[in-house]
Amino acid sequence: SGPSSCSPNSSATPTTRTAFLPLTTTPPPPPPLPTPPTPPAGAVARAAAARGEGGTLEWDKDDDEAPDVVVAAANLRALIFGIPQKSRYDVKEMAGNIVPAIATTNAVIAGLIVMEALKVMAGELGRCRLTYLKQFPNMRGKLVYPSQLDPPNPKCYVCRE
Repeated sequence: SGPSSCSPNSSATPTTRTAFLPLTTTPPPPPPLPTPPTPPAGAVARAAAARGEGGTLEWDKDDDEAPDVVVAAANLRALIFGIPQKSRYDVKEMAGNIVPAIATTNAVIAGLIVMEALKVMAGELGRCRLTYLKQFPNMRGKLVYPSQLDPPNPKCYVCRE
């Protein structure tokens, strides 16, 4: 057959070639990870040495080893998940707030339990309520929602009697 129209020796009218870009392109490389703050040298090694053979490492926010290990672990995890990292001071401040928050929560729950226990002891089971604590307040600003007790389940071995 005759010469191809793409051939340089072709007598046919020259054709224009169009360059096509590939449909998929390689994405740019991700930005480099930020360098985490370095924990004090040997924090984990010092904590292990303080623990001793078979002993336990007790948390004390005023101790040097415990916060260093927590800061190192927290900042490593923050780096992995893209969470802002915290300084040693920030970690100590947060740790100092944990115990009072737990104590307050336990006191509130214990108070609610005692209130219901007093109703049971007085024989006023009809006044007993389940109490739920919601994450967000309702339109009236309430976080604690009391509700009626459910009747015993006749199929339940414990509740039916």
